[in-house]
Amino acid sequence: MTIGKEKSGVKINIIDILIILIFIGVCFFIYSKMHKDIGITGSTESAFTVKFYATDIDSFVTDSIKVGDKVLDADKELDLGQIIDIKSGDSISFSPNSNGILVASGKENHNSIEITSNLKGQKFDYGFLVNGNKYSVGHSLNIRAGKAILNVRISGIEEKSGE
Repeated sequence: MTIGKEKSGVKINIIDILIILIFIGVCFFIYSKMHKDIGITGSTESAFTVKFYATDIDSFVTDSIKVGDKVLDADKELDLGQIIDIKSGDSISFSPNSNGILVASGKENHNSIEITSNLKGQKFDYGFLVNGNKYSVGHSLNIRAGKAILNVRISGIEEKSGE
């Protein structure tokens, strides 16, 4: 069976229509799989307390970070709140001893640091989102804190209730 005008030279048959419908169905299936639910539990912003941890940074970097400084995701230029607490300790690095066993030790003029900030974001099952970017515990990222830039891991996320 042929649908169309003979004069124009355009012929569409039922098999062509079925192929087009199958193609549309496959496209819809692929789109739905790529845009599946990511566990967002609400569209409203919540307040979070986030801890960023670095095991081994130069002491002069630690000295350039102050409470009240802004925190930014250095790669995405996203605001990750304001620093409310800073804790520094001995640096932690691992190197082999004479028997080849890795031993924790520190370096002179280096520190470990934990930076705590408050921020607004959207909650999802595995952490929080800022402008559609996902952050979870264990996430490694570069941040700008005060006048410093450093590589950290997120060591804690806590949603603040009532804010």
